Amino acid sequence: MSSVNRRTAAATLVVMMVLAVAAEATPRIQGLFRAKYPKTQGSRLGKCNTCHTMKPPVLNPYGMDLKAAHSKFDAIEAKDSDKDGAINIIEIKALTFPGDPKDKPGSALADSTRKPPRDSTGVDTTVKATPDTIAAPDSILKIPHER
Repeated sequence: MSSVNRRTAAATLVVMMVLAVAAEATPRIQGLFRAKYPKTQGSRLGKCNTCHTMKPPVLNPYGMDLKAAHSKFDAIEAKDSDKDGAINIIEIKALTFPGDPKDKPGSALADSTRKPPRDSTGVDTTVKATPDTIAAPDSILKIPHER
């Protein structure tokens, strides 16, 4: 094998190894994120777009801060990565994207995409109408008296 072929083969191997590590980083970091913030399990957070733009592998501001912090979530919790006025930990607790300035606690985007709260069995815990929360006309509520 010539020295040019050896160098090409070595360079190809290095590129393949780098790509393999990069491809593995996302599922690993997603798992670490969900373990650190269990409330995000099954929510819209804890997926690729928590750290990436809609065009992976491009990182959003939160992803860039997390990368700079060597994937240490605690190190960037008090930071406002997307400069929307809400620090990262507040956004994560509110299930809004800490890397998207249009999505912050109380925004229309956040409210329109949030899943309803569920208990440990998966039952929707949103307040529902019950007989004591529904107003009924007085004529329905009157009970005839027996004589």
